[in-house]
Amino acid sequence: MGELIAMDDAYRTWIADLKSCYRQLQIRAAVSVNGALMEFYWRLGKDIRERYVGTAYYGSRFFVTLSRDLQSELQNASGLSPINLRYCQRFYELYFEQPNLPQVVEILIKVPWGHHRFIIDRCGGNSAKALFYVQKTLEHGWSRNALLNHLDTNLFERYGRGINNFALTMPPNDSDLIRETIRDPYHFAFAEIAETAQERDIERALISHISETLMELGQGFAYVGHQVRFQVGEREFYPDLIFYHLGLRRYLVIELKVGEFQPENLSQLRFYMTAVDNQLKHEWDGQTIGLLLCKERDAVVAKYALQGESAPIGIARYTTRRLPVEFRDMVQSVEKVCNTVRERFFDGDKKIQPGDFTCDISGAKARGRISESGFIVVAGSRVSIRAVPSLRNHTPSYYRLRKQLEAEGVIVDRIFARDYEFASPSAASSVVSGRPSNGRLDWKTAEGRCLKEVQEEWRT
Repeated sequence: MGELIAMDDAYRTWIADLKSCYRQLQIRAAVSVNGALMEFYWRLGKDIRERYVGTAYYGSRFFVTLSRDLQSELQNASGLSPINLRYCQRFYELYFEQPNLPQVVEILIKVPWGHHRFIIDRCGGNSAKALFYVQKTLEHGWSRNALLNHLDTNLFERYGRGINNFALTMPPNDSDLIRETIRDPYHFAFAEIAETAQERDIERALISHISETLMELGQGFAYVGHQVRFQVGEREFYPDLIFYHLGLRRYLVIELKVGEFQPENLSQLRFYMTAVDNQLKHEWDGQTIGLLLCKERDAVVAKYALQGESAPIGIARYTTRRLPVEFRDMVQSVEKVCNTVRERFFDGDKKIQPGDFTCDISGAKARGRISESGFIVVAGSRVSIRAVPSLRNHTPSYYRLRKQLEAEGVIVDRIFARDYEFASPSAASSVVSGRPSNGRLDWKTAEGRCLKEVQEEWRT
């Protein structure tokens, strides 16, 4: 009987429906829990600001005392460390002067706390900038690593800044949407392009890093091709890059120029746009957009050149430069000092903060810090030369993760190209060292104390 019912189509459909329902309820529950936690953090930050800031109680050990008392009363609760309590106050102070505050709070509570901490750290009290990243996180479903990438490349400052003629060549609603897709400058440092590279070299580099290229272009773009052949009359033509925007339902033709923008560059781009309109575009597609990317451009010259154009074209710069290694190390050293001063000043504790740790084993030399949901290895960290067989045999998931990070360009030539958050300290140290590792023992402070000791001290 059991085998018969298992073979029944209606029964199997019912089981599939129940599974789908259960998964949806799981997601709703997770969203609900996150929203409730964000509301608690908002209320906590508000109370600290309104009840204690400026009073005699708000001294050097205020957050240490508050953390101890809350943990005593809420013994199974997490996120009550002195540092996190300070983040709660900063969370409230960043947004509390916003107009339509109840609507703003409804948006804020939908974003995970780990995302908020990145935004708080990187937006320097600029609530408009912070809300931009909050709204884009919700709109595009950014992971923490995606958010961190956009914060690091200053998307807010670059968003919708390219010079264009969209307002003159397109309907108002379309022109506003398309204008927001154009950035200035575009950052292609991930492709490791030499300063002497020519257009074709840059083109190949961007295609070999297509996932990063699409992320830099923005949400909604799909790759169509490069050097796509167009037969026009008796001749053949090959535009540099063609993309399609799924939301705007129109093609984007990109031309790359290694030098400074010249007005005559527009005629070639316009010709390619006409070819796409005639040979690729369907009746349901909108008018093709053109984007000219150049190393440098005079804004006045670019605006003059676009005044007579009837085709929708944007002009933006691109950069392929990365900060030199010696300067990246200097920046990381300054950040370390600033983080230590900030944490000890605000939390008023003489104990070592759970901030910076190093993993210096098996030829690796990495820096990391605790996060709300795992452990972050910071950009510039060096991993071991190779992964030993025991990593693949005993912890194959960590072995696959290391290979994945190398394939995705997170680890380039043994160096972390950007910050990356691991699920646990052990996952981080195993990937970094290339062997099975207990992260609580192998991540250590500058004084040689392991992560386990620091965590145990903070629990007391």
